[in-house]
Amino acid sequence: MFGAAASYLGQVLLQNSQTLRVIAGLIIIVFSLQLIGVVNIDFLNFEKKVYTKGALIIREGSVQRDAYLIEKGRVQVFRQDENGNKAVIAVCGKQEVIGEMTLLKGGSRCANVVALEDCELSVLSFNVFKDLPDSDPGVRILRKIMDERIKSATPSA
Repeated sequence: MFGAAASYLGQVLLQNSQTLRVIAGLIIIVFSLQLIGVVNIDFLNFEKKVYTKGALIIREGSVQRDAYLIEKGRVQVFRQDENGNKAVIAVCGKQEVIGEMTLLKGGSRCANVVALEDCELSVLSFNVFKDLPDSDPGVRILRKIMDERIKSATPSA
């Protein structure tokens, strides 16, 4: 049952890719303003992680909840079925965000992410994000953007 839910979410993501990219773009604006020093939102002072070409960054089905901003390199987001067939969802590069949906919503990862080349990522840790007050302007922006992204990926009843 859990696998079926992840599979369904992957299909929804594929069908709503344009809307999701627009919303992800808004998240990137906030991250980018922090990176270039236009704004200083305390919780956006990121830990950096480096992944070599071919490294698995996110494993489908895992429960790790951090989000990542790609500072250098490119990654491939994909799903893989029981037979090993690979369906590429997206290729993301510099200033794009990955893993943000589980940061807010929880659950397991709905796709794998692998480094296509050497990558440097900034980590927005769930442990930091969850304890921030909703009154923080950066938190309000991110929560609103991610809520909208989750709503757009969830079919209405």
